[in-house]
Amino acid sequence: KSEAEVTVARLNGEVKALSQQLEAANAQQKVRSELALAIMGFKAELQTAKHFEKKQAELARAQADRQIKSADAAKATEARDAAKSALKQAERVLHQNHATVLAATLAPGEACLVCGSLDHPAPARAAPANKGLIEELEAAQRNNDRAQTRCNSALGMLEAANETVRARQEDVSELAVPAR
Repeated sequence: KSEAEVTVARLNGEVKALSQQLEAANAQQKVRSELALAIMGFKAELQTAKHFEKKQAELARAQADRQIKSADAAKATEARDAAKSALKQAERVLHQNHATVLAATLAPGEACLVCGSLDHPAPARAAPANKGLIEELEAAQRNNDRAQTRCNSALGMLEAANETVRARQEDVSELAVPAR
């Protein structure tokens, strides 16, 4: 064989070897591209899962807050009802006392200051006027007003919490549940 033939054979071998290396490099590049694409998909899935988890956590916090607000509203409503009852009782006591005071001024044959009747078949009878009834009534009224204001505030906060829960539920319901 001539030197040229040997060189051609050697170069053909090198070309073949380089072609094989090129094919291997191209195959590796294809695998790298596929892996990069898969990684991008996993990152997107992870981002979706994190977003879903965040929205679920927001919903859970909103539900817990609503539960607290609901208990607070129930207590405030109970306190308001108790204050209203105490006010009505103070009013009854004061009115009874007024009736007793007026009854003490009745005289047979004279007109009643309230109804004008000349007959007084069942005048109010009770202990003499109690000192402090007006103050007790005013205190009961202030307590009732505070309890009503607190109740209104608590019910407003509960409604806001309910709206927040509804919004968070809607947010979560619009999201796709992560596959993994």
